[in-house]
Amino acid sequence: MSDNIQGFHQGSVSASTPLKALTLESMFWRADDFSSSAWTGHIPWLFWLLQCISPSNCVTLGGTGGPHSTFCQGLQRLKSDGRAILVTDDETASANIQFTCERRYGSISKHLKACWYEPEVASALGPIDILALDITPLELNTKNTIIYRQLKQLVSQASIILIPNVKKVSSNRAYSSLFESLASEYQSILFSHGDGLGVIFKNSFENELLRTLILRWSNIKSKKTIEDIFSHLGRACEDQALIEVQSHEISEFNKELGEVSDKLNKKSLEAQSLAKTLDELVELAKKKDSSIRERFSELAKITQLLEARDGEINRLTEKNKYLESQSSLKDHLIENHLTQLAYFSSKLKEFDIEKGIVSEKLKKEYEDALVLIEQKKVKIDQLEEKISHFSQIEETYKNNLLELEKENREVKKNLEEANREYNKTIKQKNASISRRDEELSKLVSLVDGEKKKNTRLVSNLRKFNLEQSREGDLSQNKIGSRGSREKKVGAWSTLFGKKNNKTIFKDMEEILISEYFDSDWYLKQYPDVAEHSLYSKSPALHYLIYGAFEDRNPSPYFDSQWYLDSNPDVARSQMNPLLHFLRNGLNEERSPKDD
Repeated sequence: MSDNIQGFHQGSVSASTPLKALTLESMFWRADDFSSSAWTGHIPWLFWLLQCISPSNCVTLGGTGGPHSTFCQGLQRLKSDGRAILVTDDETASANIQFTCERRYGSISKHLKACWYEPEVASALGPIDILALDITPLELNTKNTIIYRQLKQLVSQASIILIPNVKKVSSNRAYSSLFESLASEYQSILFSHGDGLGVIFKNSFENELLRTLILRWSNIKSKKTIEDIFSHLGRACEDQALIEVQSHEISEFNKELGEVSDKLNKKSLEAQSLAKTLDELVELAKKKDSSIRERFSELAKITQLLEARDGEINRLTEKNKYLESQSSLKDHLIENHLTQLAYFSSKLKEFDIEKGIVSEKLKKEYEDALVLIEQKKVKIDQLEEKISHFSQIEETYKNNLLELEKENREVKKNLEEANREYNKTIKQKNASISRRDEELSKLVSLVDGEKKKNTRLVSNLRKFNLEQSREGDLSQNKIGSRGSREKKVGAWSTLFGKKNNKTIFKDMEEILISEYFDSDWYLKQYPDVAEHSLYSKSPALHYLIYGAFEDRNPSPYFDSQWYLDSNPDVARSQMNPLLHFLRNGLNEERSPKDD
């Protein structure tokens, strides 16, 4: 791991490169697609990486499409000749994603319809600049020989590998296990926000921004600042995704509410029509009732007539008894009366039958009309309950929407405040760096003069120590054993004499900006250094050349002699103990002092 880090330290990149240099426009791009996934919170980082290295070949394994659509949008906005390839055999997912991406981004989006662990996939893809693993934990089964062999082949073809869900708490640790395995072999960084995103760098990059990011990642404060910036930007993307999802749900609800309103209107029209029909039936029933009453009146008249006829018959019967002896003419008259009586009797029976039929029919129609009216009343009550329920739901969604808009305004306000604080901090850092650049330019001229005076430092070390004692630079009481000190300083001076000014000042600058060196404390702790004409202006240079091997400490947080005694390999290497701790010891979890 140390060799990989040192490989990234070469070139013009240094630990003093300001964090402001890492700021790119792409970090603040708004994504076209805010579908919620494990990648949503890391969209600003993906945009930053695309602008930083301008990749030619970005490959996404799997079908959710989160990184693929981001790659397509980023390459389009950068006007790059690169391509984004989606590798999946999921028919539904690939059809939806590919249709959307082809419509928006044209030839930038490519689709390889195949299962990612098929043998021919690796040869079809060729060299890969960025490889995003958007596959399920079940697919990421390293115990399967075929899948593991194919995954290893794809990783070997990639320069940068992106692994999501590294921090996600679950029983399946497939993502975190893969990241830990690759991180043990290659340079890596880990974003902790969301479910985590692991980034593996397999190759050394000529890109200065990327080299600066990796170098500054080793510094605790710089790493936290970078993580906080991308975490804030990522949370803004996640909030926007949530707002769009809820807006879509509200739109769907309003659409459904409109359909329900249309149905209610139709039902209302039907109810009005039924009420009209009911009124017509009532009017018809009234007419039927009037007709029945008229028929009953006619029947009463006929009954009265029949009763009168019965009285007449009785009278005629009595008269017939009296006139039995009369002529045949009277007999014929009686016969006619009997015939008429028979006729009226049959008519009366027919009327009784017709009266019963009409009464039953009217009674049944009246009962059916009552049942129909009750059913319509029940339906109208149900529709009114639904209208009330949907009104309550609409009011609830309106309240939720107002709360979301309020939260969104607060998030924007916090982000603007954070940006102002960040810009203020950057300005202060730039002013401090400018002052240190002026001091370093002065120190270069001073050290050049000092080196000309000490060209034979090893052979004349004793003479040099006597001269420094006369100037007040070194105190016999603080130095300790003279023989041991001369041996340590002599060994380091031999190594120091072989270095050029550029290397010396790079080492000094790395000590100066670390949190383990305190210039004010060092000068206060060692008055002899504070009184020296050269080292009082650059205590870090004195600690680099002499102080570390004279049992002097750079701050209360680092013990030079204890570190050398506890790590014999560092003592044998004759390397400044604080430099070794900053470059190697931190990553190797070595302690800076006795706990």
